Amino acid sequence: MTLYTLDLFIDGAERAPAQGRYIEGFDPRTGQAISRVALGDAEDVLTAVAAARRAFAAWRDMRPLARGRLLTQAALAIRSQARELAGIEARETGKSMPQALGEIEGGEHGHREVRAIGREQRDTRSLAYAAREQAPREPRRFGIRLGIGGRS
Repeated sequence: MTLYTLDLFIDGAERAPAQGRYIEGFDPRTGQAISRVALGDAEDVLTAVAAARRAFAAWRDMRPLARGRLLTQAALAIRSQARELAGIEARETGKSMPQALGEIEGGEHGHREVRAIGREQRDTRSLAYAAREQAPREPRRFGIRLGIGGRS
């Protein structure tokens, strides 16, 4: 099996870690190495933080509807590659393919829920408000699973 390499993603582009170090990822079911994952260091973190700071003003100043459109595009991209992403998730975690696929599709579902709740907030019309105020009160409806697993 050919190992796939997962580099860092900083400032809109994939890049090797500054020190060129990688760790191997293993399939927990077989113990076989399946990937090389970039091992970032403090220099990589500083580079990523600087890039995030540069990008923040544009995101902050973007109208909520435009942000929503970008998030919808991201969700559609995830959906279009759900099987491939689920295959990677299954190999890296030992999950069954149906479980991994359900979790990939569930994450995309969470994005739709955020947008729906944001539309319901006629007085604020804010996705940030929806995420901050509605999610804690209605976690099952909001559809977010913070790494806990399982469907909400």
